[in-house]
Amino acid sequence: MNAPQGIRTLPIVSELRVTSSTGAAVHLWLGDSRLESADEAFWRSLDEADRKYVQAAGTPEVTRQRLLSRAGLRLVVAETLDLSPGEVPVVRTELGAPRLSLPDAPAVSTSHSGPWIVWAVGSAPFGVDVECPRPGWDWEEVSDICFSPWEAARLRTIPPAERAARCLRLWALKEACLKATGRGLRIAPESFSLWWREGRAMLAEGGGDFFRGEWVFAEFDLPGGTAGAVAMRGARGCGVAA
Repeated sequence: MNAPQGIRTLPIVSELRVTSSTGAAVHLWLGDSRLESADEAFWRSLDEADRKYVQAAGTPEVTRQRLLSRAGLRLVVAETLDLSPGEVPVVRTELGAPRLSLPDAPAVSTSHSGPWIVWAVGSAPFGVDVECPRPGWDWEEVSDICFSPWEAARLRTIPPAERAARCLRLWALKEACLKATGRGLRIAPESFSLWWREGRAMLAEGGGDFFRGEWVFAEFDLPGGTAGAVAMRGARGCGVAA
């Protein structure tokens, strides 16, 4: 067998679907890299650029995350478009973001943190991010480069026992938003603000032209306090369903 056959070979633990009132949708597959999967077949399915990316990981854990992230994206796209994995033309932007070189291709995004991996396919521009807790991480030390002054001031009003989890949620939302712009960290994270109103995340201020128009955000949780987020452009209102 030269390539894995179907998403059943991935260590998927759940699926989610984010839909907006405009009909846009993002399908997410959530995976756990601690589970067994067809790693040898996944490796054979990679192209040379992906293999170099995987080999540069540095640790066995990150190597496996990268392997599953790259090979898994081909499988979920193949499932979505009714193609074989070898027919899925994944290319990378200069920033390393995945794109499909097909006419009218759906948008795609991936993320991994700790043992968790997320593969996603959507009908509108979007970004996805997943963030595991960081033991010993002091958000105060990086607040000036991760969060706007407006956000940082609000984070400081949250009780210390809850602040790290809220910082993680906010950072996942901001990363997803940056991915959705196509510019990534070329846009300074501290240049725009997100916050929650009536339990829903939304853009609060800043960002310039990259953030004009309609945006919706959805959050999801994974075990161990892991935060996940989806940011979708050109959409209004959304729901999350398993």
